[in-house]
Amino acid sequence: MNLTTWSLLCVVTTACSSSRDPGDGPDDSSPIGRYQIVTTVAMEATKSPGFAVRGQFFDLLIDTKKRAELLCTETAAAIADAELRATIAAACTGTLVQRLDDKVFQLMPLLTTDLATISKAVFEEPSQAYHAFAFDSQLDIAAAGGGFVAEHRAPEFTIVVGGTPHTFAVTDLGSAVNITTDIGVTVRGATFELAEHDVYVPFGALLRAVIDRVAVPTVDATAHDLHELFAHRIDCDLVADIIVTDTKAGTLAELATACRTGAPKIPDTVYEPLDTLEAAVTDLRIHATLSIADEVSGAWTGELIDHATLRVPLTTATFAGTRE
Repeated sequence: MNLTTWSLLCVVTTACSSSRDPGDGPDDSSPIGRYQIVTTVAMEATKSPGFAVRGQFFDLLIDTKKRAELLCTETAAAIADAELRATIAAACTGTLVQRLDDKVFQLMPLLTTDLATISKAVFEEPSQAYHAFAFDSQLDIAAAGGGFVAEHRAPEFTIVVGGTPHTFAVTDLGSAVNITTDIGVTVRGATFELAEHDVYVPFGALLRAVIDRVAVPTVDATAHDLHELFAHRIDCDLVADIIVTDTKAGTLAELATACRTGAPKIPDTVYEPLDTLEAAVTDLRIHATLSIADEVSGAWTGELIDHATLRVPLTTATFAGTRE
């Protein structure tokens, strides 16, 4: 697929039944064939469902004090002994949180540097990874019942990170084969209108894959997600020493063990909106007019929806392709 101008590929999975408009008169043109289509899709950044994920990630990057507070509370929550757990949780305020921030994050800034690198790749312009994506489409149109029938498949999705396209099979994102059928087609002279239809877009899983499989390994090749990155970067022996010294409660071994369980949970604040997005069924609801030709191009009209409250207009939805 060609991404020379930061194009995203939009696969539209559809099946079409159609009829010729009787007012058009005779026309020997036929849309029958297999079209391989490449589409670029983008949304306004602040309206994208990825914007909430971006906000949580920025909080994690910029607010090291909040990060220190989460480190303390998650460590406390992982302590088995109820009395000790309550004691440490109650201490997760001003002085202790400030010491954790100073000694764990300020004096050891590698984690902050890593998060800044990930943020630049995924969430900061000119990156469009959180509000733009691409997919190839295979549109098959055949004759049926005096009209036409088609099916449209969306087997792969692409996001560009740092100028490099990264493509994921829809099945690798936890979804079944992506196909939409029974979409109306009306032939008008040398064009055919593909009626409004929904194309499933695993947007949450796609954004998660970009963070976990693309961005995180650029800063830590042994980490597979933000949880593992935090586990690798936070010195839990140091955390235990700070907490035990400040509270005079527990042992170094107890607190270090609790930290190793709790510290990887800090980025849950980023994953929670991703979980919500993945649980939603996000579709492109689109329609377009295509030329009956071996080379096709144009633009889809439509929006990204979740069949509940989400309705995000597409700022870009151009396509180009060929008929085999």
